[in-house]
Amino acid sequence: GADGAELRRPHHVPVARVAQWAPDAVVVLGGGMLGSGAPGCATVQRGYLAAQVDDALRAAPPTFVFSGAGNDTHALAAMDEADARCVAARVRQSAAAAGSSSLRLRLTREADAIAVGASRVMTEADAMCAVMLRRTEPARRDALLARVRFEARSSTTGQNALFTRPILAAGRFRRVLVLTSPVLKRFGRGADLHADRALGGFQAARRGGGWALASVGCPIVQGPGVQTWY
Repeated sequence: GADGAELRRPHHVPVARVAQWAPDAVVVLGGGMLGSGAPGCATVQRGYLAAQVDDALRAAPPTFVFSGAGNDTHALAAMDEADARCVAARVRQSAAAAGSSSLRLRLTREADAIAVGASRVMTEADAMCAVMLRRTEPARRDALLARVRFEARSSTTGQNALFTRPILAAGRFRRVLVLTSPVLKRFGRGADLHADRALGGFQAARRGGGWALASVGCPIVQGPGVQTWY
């Protein structure tokens, strides 16, 4: 979130372009979880850029949709305050959408019982929300969480697009930004430019939805002090 000379730096150009386009929804795609239950590097990176984008869009704050399950091992991780707040917010959203009063009550109680320091299976969506929350001033955190939606079932890029579609349709958004990052291929064979694949998947899933789409990739680190934006 910079202006003036900072926005003229190369690594701020994509954020400046996003601010000009003024999306009213930002879908942030998970980048994997570690076997320990902690978020992977790409997941953390995307949460950081979500905070940077949100800061640049303060004049018209968007809704953020964090998308991804990702914790295949179901490993438990101890939660700090940001983790606990994001997990509780996700569970409360699930409670609000529950089809039965008994499920709604059970999920509400579960959300109320989530505590700092407790161990929990974290999803990519939870982890990215928590990264973003830590990067946000304390006075703005409640307002930020009120603008966050969670999609914590998807395990592929196609499912990211498919499972977030009902959220985007319900929100009647006009401009949806898909936020992701390049994924390094194994054995030094370059990078998978995930923003391209993700945008294609979201275009296919839109099927007449009334919103424009764009995608932006986080910077990929190519060496000490060298970053390339895509």
